[in-house]
Amino acid sequence: MDKSELIKRAFHARRIKELKRFDEGKIFKKKFVFKDRLLKSLILQKVDMKFIAAICLLTDGSLSIEGNHYRIAYYTKDDVLKSFYYNMLVYLSNYIPSINEDKKHVFGVRVSDALLGKKLILLSPSYKKMPSKNQKAQDYLREIQPSLRFIENANENTRKWCIRFAFSTDGCISIPKKMNFELTLACYNSNLCKEWIEILKEYNITAHLGREKTSWSGVDGIRVFDKGSLMEFVNLGGFVPGVKVTNKSKYFKGIEKNKVLGILIKKKGPVA
Repeated sequence: MDKSELIKRAFHARRIKELKRFDEGKIFKKKFVFKDRLLKSLILQKVDMKFIAAICLLTDGSLSIEGNHYRIAYYTKDDVLKSFYYNMLVYLSNYIPSINEDKKHVFGVRVSDALLGKKLILLSPSYKKMPSKNQKAQDYLREIQPSLRFIENANENTRKWCIRFAFSTDGCISIPKKMNFELTLACYNSNLCKEWIEILKEYNITAHLGREKTSWSGVDGIRVFDKGSLMEFVNLGGFVPGVKVTNKSKYFKGIEKNKVLGILIKKKGPVA
C-alpha cells in the first residue's frame, strides 16, 4: 500500500470518528438538562456566551490549534465556575465536554470543537498569553497577540459580565501592608493589561498597571485601589455570584468573594 493510500485511509478514519463524535454530541445535547442558574440568567439577559467563553480563556484557559483541531480548555478550583463553564460549553458546542480533576484539585473543563474554536478566534486573534516553555519573551512578542478589542462590539450586558468574569476567574481582593486594600486582576501580558485599563475607564473604574521585575513581561496585572472605583465595581455587580476566595488567601479562603468585597468596602481605615 503506497503512502497516498495510507493518507486517504487515515483521513477517512478521522472523518468517521468525527461524525460519530458529532452524532453523540447531538444526542447528548438533546437530553441534557441545563441546571446552571447563572447560565440561564445570562441567556435571559441576552449575554453573548461566546464573549464570556473568550474572556475565561484569556484569564484561566487556553485555546490550542493544531491543523483543524481546536482544543478549548478552562481551569478552575471553583465549583460555581466549573459548573458554569461546563454548561456553557454544552450550550455553545456540538460536542460533549469533559471535566477532569488533577492532584491539586484543579478542574479542567475541555472540548475539542473546530467550529466553536474558529468563532472564538474571530473574537481574539490569539489566546496565547505568555511565551512557551524555553521561548524568549522578545520572540513571543513578535507573534500575534491576544486582544480584548472584541468587547467593543458587545451589547451592554455582555460587556459588564465580561468584566465581572475576568475579575472572578483571575482577580482578587488583596490587602497590602501599607494600604487599605485593592482589587487586582492577575495578568502578565502587557497588551491585555493596557486594554483592560481602557475598558474599565468606560465604567469610571481607575486601574493602574502593576509592575514586577521578576515576571517575563515586567508587568504584574492591573490594580484598583481607590474606593470610588471599587464602589463602581460593586455597582457593576461585583464578582460572579457564589465564586469563593481560593486557598491563596490566608484570611478569607472559602468565603464568597462578594461578601469579602462588601466587608472591606464598609470598613473604615486600614484592614488588618
